[in-house]
Amino acid sequence: MYYQYGLYSLVYSLRRFRKNKINIALLLNTSSFLFATFLADLEDSLHNNPSIQVTKYIADETYDLVITNLTINKLLNASYTYMMTNVVNQDEIKRISSVIEKIVLEKRS
Repeated sequence: MYYQYGLYSLVYSLRRFRKNKINIALLLNTSSFLFATFLADLEDSLHNNPSIQVTKYIADETYDLVITNLTINKLLNASYTYMMTNVVNQDEIKRISSVIEKIVLEKRS
């Protein structure tokens, strides 16, 4: 009985992560090294939050945020689009983090 209660409480506490999951896509025209470096910096700034998933952009998927350095004429499958100017700039990472915090607050309410 005790283990069953522990399992139920664990599932209940993890439910908020599933419901508030944020999908972020990267659509960058850079080398694979710069892509990996930017991804690592972004995940570090987000403190490796398990409710935030950062992946490479796939056209068929829907995202909460698409981060790109490309000029795009067509609409992306995203609620927000962030246009970057410099991939390795820490100020850019801070601005992206503030946009992600805004999305997190919107999903919670």
